[in-house]
Amino acid sequence: MKYKYINVTGANEIEVSEQFNDILTGMDNDEQNSNRKHSRRHPLSLESAEYEGDWFLDDADPLDILIKKEEIKRLHIALSILTDDQQKLVQQL
Repeated sequence: MKYKYINVTGANEIEVSEQFNDILTGMDNDEQNSNRKHSRRHPLSLESAEYEGDWFLDDADPLDILIKKEEIKRLHIALSILTDDQQKLVQQL
């Protein structure tokens, strides 16, 4: 009986007895079930992650972030100059 196994060099087939084939097939099934069980709970392992590419991509431009922070700071200063009634009006907008 032929048993097919896969390793780093590729797929290979070897001739084994039926009893040994049953043992190897059972071990393969156990390994697949274990991998399936763990992948449901942990969909992405940190070891398999590439620390480059789209998953870690940060689209934020540092200049845009700085400009936005400055605009917010200026807005808070401008709001603090307004009277209480004017501040309430702005909040209602």
